[in-house]
Amino acid sequence: MAGGPAFAQNEQEQQTQTQNQQNNEQQNQQQAEATTAGSGECFEQLTAFSQRLRDEQFWVTGWGTPYTAPVATDGTMATTPWSGVRGVEPLQSPRTQIRELYGAAQVLAYRGETEGCEYLVGVLSNTYEEYVDTLTEAGVEPQEITSWRSEQIALSEPVTEMQQVGRVNVDELTGTDVRNTNDQNLGSVSDIVIDPQSGQIAYAIVARGGFLGVGEDHVAVPWERFRATPGLNTLVLDVTEQELAQAPTIDPGAFSNPGQLEQQNQQIDEYWSS
Repeated sequence: MAGGPAFAQNEQEQQTQTQNQQNNEQQNQQQAEATTAGSGECFEQLTAFSQRLRDEQFWVTGWGTPYTAPVATDGTMATTPWSGVRGVEPLQSPRTQIRELYGAAQVLAYRGETEGCEYLVGVLSNTYEEYVDTLTEAGVEPQEITSWRSEQIALSEPVTEMQQVGRVNVDELTGTDVRNTNDQNLGSVSDIVIDPQSGQIAYAIVARGGFLGVGEDHVAVPWERFRATPGLNTLVLDVTEQELAQAPTIDPGAFSNPGQLEQQNQQIDEYWSS
């Protein structure tokens, strides 16, 4: 039949192209699965690090400000258990370094960039280890830090009465510890919501049960409910862990959605005013 060989050749070429396309798709899928698996492993490493911070929380507590040591009410550097420890105070606070490294690693994990994520997890772990080793070698005991923190909580004042709050930078609050009056960890600040009309802080978004602004659930708490230790190094909320767990959780991004804002604010305010 005329044209038979040419037709057979075209059909064979199409079959080859189809097979190549299927092979490419399979290869891309395998690569995607490998990336996802790798990212999952990196997420697990970040989760394990976060759990370690929960278990050893005394080492990074009280560093609400991003630079040097915590400040006192009069604006001077506060006396802390690690005051005078060389290699700690002159640097950007370990808490801020750890938080920024953790956040960067999270971004890479979400993007599926496993190699970069795992590298940052290594840097993150080394940064924390160096900080802990520095304090340990200087003779700083965990009990000294927890006792100091309890003393700071006892000195806390309502945020609405603190002059320093008027000058606070939002970045200084992000990642700050949130504890109750019994010095139990409630979480950390993940974000701040500003009232567009007054320009004042309306809510603090608390990452419940987390550290460095990272947690499983997010709860919006009216700003006036907080007290703060000298220098805004820790925010104090007079509730139990169970009461915070019962608070309505929110999507942090919902505050930028006018359609959800009014209903969400009403739900939050009703809970905290009850």
